[in-house]
Amino acid sequence: MYSEIGKRVTIADAFHSHWQTRAYKDQLVGREGVIVAVLRDGNVALVELAEDGLPFPAGVRRWSFRWDDLHVESAATGPDRLAIKYRAGFTWKRRQAVQHAVPSGKEIALCGKNARPLPICGWSLTFSPTVDRACPICVQLAEAAAQRGDTGDVLAS
Repeated sequence: MYSEIGKRVTIADAFHSHWQTRAYKDQLVGREGVIVAVLRDGNVALVELAEDGLPFPAGVRRWSFRWDDLHVESAATGPDRLAIKYRAGFTWKRRQAVQHAVPSGKEIALCGKNARPLPICGWSLTFSPTVDRACPICVQLAEAAAQRGDTGDVLAS
């Protein structure tokens, strides 16, 4: 299921999803987006809606859906494929959080900074190289590791 991260989806229904998602079914069905995380032991996909000129329902861009409510395209797109291998760890720069790529089971980011992931009910957020405040060194090292086929466990020296 984690291989689905980065794939484009079309929202086909909201029947199987959470009641709060179902409440916005009329505004969500037919919209497209990208899977940015897999949650709840692989049972739920977190979908970031595409910028298609329509307002985001309730001002929310990311929605959780059960797999049965989504039509998943077969080809992955974009650099979010890196989210499969890394958890998001955070440091603070002034009052802004910076997201780092942290290999599973570690507390040190690829760039060498101490950036512990935040555990939430047994899971951690996945690293997203496309967010505004992603560490550029972590993005570069994660992309290089992905091109080499490495697991990314080697820290920057």
